[in-house]
Parts: sequence; C-alpha cells; structure tokens
Amino acid sequence: MGVKDLGAVIKKYAPSAVTPITSLSAFGPGTRFAIDANLLTTKFHFVKSNSAKYEEHRHVRSWFWFLKALKREGISAIVVFDGETRVQEKAAENARRRAAKEQQKLRGEAEGVRGERLRELKDVWAGVAPEDRRVVAGALRQSMLADSEETVDVLVEDRLQSSFGQLDALHAAFRDDEANPIYSRNQILVTAEERAFFSSILGHETSFEIPLLDHDAELALTIAKSDALGLSHRRRSSGVPKSAFIDSMRLVQALGVPYVQPAADRPHEAEGLCSTLYSLGLVDYVVSEDTDVAVYGAPLIRRLNTSRAKAVDSAAADDEAEAEEVPRRTLAGAPLVSKSGMNVLDPFKLMEELGLTKEQFVDFALLCGTDFTDRIPFVGTAKALAFIREYGTIENILSSQTRYLPADPIAYLDTVRAARAIFLDLPPLPADVQLEPRSSDPDLVPLLHDWGIWARWESEEPKKESAEMETTEVEAALAETRV
Repeated sequence: MGVKDLGAVIKKYAPSAVTPITSLSAFGPGTRFAIDANLLTTKFHFVKSNSAKYEEHRHVRSWFWFLKALKREGISAIVVFDGETRVQEKAAENARRRAAKEQQKLRGEAEGVRGERLRELKDVWAGVAPEDRRVVAGALRQSMLADSEETVDVLVEDRLQSSFGQLDALHAAFRDDEANPIYSRNQILVTAEERAFFSSILGHETSFEIPLLDHDAELALTIAKSDALGLSHRRRSSGVPKSAFIDSMRLVQALGVPYVQPAADRPHEAEGLCSTLYSLGLVDYVVSEDTDVAVYGAPLIRRLNTSRAKAVDSAAADDEAEAEEVPRRTLAGAPLVSKSGMNVLDPFKLMEELGLTKEQFVDFALLCGTDFTDRIPFVGTAKALAFIREYGTIENILSSQTRYLPADPIAYLDTVRAARAIFLDLPPLPADVQLEPRSSDPDLVPLLHDWGIWARWESEEPKKESAEMETTEVEAALAETRV
C-alpha cells in the first residue's frame, strides 16, 4: 500500500524528513487531523477484542476510544471514508488484492488442517505411558529409517501398536506438509516447532530426562499459535465486511464528528480526499499508513499511538518535551527517538532532500511502484532516483534509456499519465459536505450500549473500569501489522 520501498529511500537519502513523536500530546490542542477511515476500520476489524461478548463490535468500540483519545488532547478530526465505487486506475491493484485474499484463504485452510493434526498428536502422545515412550520412540525412528531402507522391519508390542501407528501416520502427514509453499513466514515458524516436537519425541529413545509436562506445555503453545494464525488468515481472506464500514460511519455521525465520503459518480481514494483537506487548509496532518499521502503532498502521521506519555520529573524531560512540540505545516527540530514508532513524514522536506520538484517526485514514486503503476524491470529505487534527477520525466527516461523499457511502453505511459493526473489534480470535496463539528445524536447513549461501550462521549475522562481495557484494544489495533 503506497509507494514501494519509500521507507528505504527516506532512510538512505532523507532521514530528516521524518520526525518521531512520542505521544499525541506533542501535537497540542487545536491540531486538526484528516483520518483515513478505510485504514483504521480495517485495523480495528482485525484486532482481538478484550470482550468476547462484544467481539463482533470490536471495530466501533475501537473507533469510539480512538476518537475519545483525540478529543481528550484537544485534537479535532475529519474522518474520510472510501466511496461506493473505486477508481478505475486502481483495477490492477484491486485484482492483486483479490489474489492476496485467495492466498490468505488457502493459508487459513492449511493452518486448520495442521491444527487438527497437532491436537491429535497431543492426544496420542499424552496417551502413551511414560514407561512406554522409549519403546514407541524407537519404533518411530525405525519407521523413519524404513522410508529409505526397505529392509528395515518395525517391530512393536501389540498393546502399543495403535499408538505407534497413529504417531507414524501423523509424522508422515507432517513430512508431507513440511515444505508447504502456501505457508507464510509465521506459519513456517510453527512448522519448525512441530519439527522440534517430533525431534523431542525421538529423543526418548536414548533419554529419560524429558518430563511429560514439558511436551504437553510446548505442544499446547504451538497449538495456540496455530489457532491464532488460522483465525488471522481466515479473517483476512474474507476482508472487512461492508457492515463494519457502515457501523463505523454510523458511530462517527452519532458522535457529531465531521466526515467526508466521495460521491458515487466522482470516485476517489480516501487518502486523496484527506490530502485535499490539507491543501485547502482545513487540516494539519493526514493519519494513514498509505505513503501515497506524501505523493499527494500532505504531511503524513504513521503508526499513530493513542497512549499518553509518562511524566518524568527532570530538566532533560522538559527539554525533550519542548523539542517534541510539532509546529503545524512545518516540521522543524531534530528527530526524537520514539518508543511508540509514531512519526510524521514531511513531503516538502522529503522532496527538498531528494532534490526533486513536486512533479518529479510524483514521477519518481510511479517508477518505484504504487497502487496505480508497476516497476519497470531492473529499475530499482536508486536507479529511478538517478534517472529522474537526470531526465526529469518518465517519458524522457524511456526515450533516452531504451535498454530499460516496460513490456508495452505505450500502455505503460498511458497508465503513468492517468496515475500522474490523480496525484497532481487533487479531487474536489463533495458539494454537500459538512465539516463543522455537530452535537452528538440524542440516541447516542443507547447506541453505544448496544455496542458494549459504557462511557459518555461528552465527559472529560472515560470511566476507569472500562477505559484501560478499551484503550489497550485501540493501541493493539494501531500497532498491528499484516501476517
């Protein structure tokens, strides 16, 4: 999502374009945020709720506490939702996302099969008496040898035959699944744990020092990891239901928080409208993880964290707090070390350090690869930057560097021109948009109670018994990364 490898480019060529921030209080009362609702609703949907009873409402519960945290700091928000229709220029990216969902589905199914195998393995091994484990482990080792040496016979007492047969079959199933190409990196780690468990079982042939409880505890942890991964992949395969966005918009409306949604006949991405709000002087920052925001030309807050900074009684802390204050529209001062990872990306500082104009920066981003364009083969970020600095435009690059051409130059340039227009010509706001905060809906309290939110929107502080739990959910969602 956003410009491919832009983070690496910033780190190498323009590190001062990023200002780390330790807490929301750094922005100060009166700061105005435009919020990419598509991003936050997605994050809030996938976070695990602290309340099983209200699990299905986790997205609106997180939205409430997130907006409450902004209100607490005196930060106003305009929430920007995606429209009912999508921009045609993003068709290829949308197709990739559908393929990614299918991959998540396959990963979820594979993890479900593995989970059942692990549970059966746990039950079978727990059913083998401690005094019999050395015998069963030896038989299993012989069976493994028999896979490569047909002359090896596996002998085991009749009373242990059932357990041995089940373990042998489970081990064979593991070996068949061990190199499953669909597995994610985290799933491969679970595979390593399953492999280690079988190795520990085989260790019983020569060792009596591995306690029964160690096996049970280790395998229980592996099963828990497998279950969590399976659930995550299955959720991601189905995406965020439309109802989650409807509920989130309903909450925002009820709270009286201004919101924007593009009209069906003027489709545009939420981050584009967020950037329009900035260009019109209506907000100071855009909250998103999509680095397209920087290409549009708006300051981008990433990895937003709603936790409060802990007060430290020292002169050094006072100095740090003063340095941390972020001037609106400009990002002055030396970068801070941020424990939360929250930071602000200044597109103007970024363009300055890269030595590019706005138009050149847009072309550089398109060469790097965006939701609208693919990379040209053999043109990475370093080469793309050098080419843009030398030739100024993608058209000039292709006419001068004929060894670096896309498969279909004409079609590629058509795509580039369409994407360039999206970034350089910001979308207009809908004619009927209302950007002034309103009073909350009189029916807000029962609505919140339906969603399991037992707090008042108007109060300065949420009730302590629920605030800590709910804030933890929000922070977990904002910090979450994809599997």
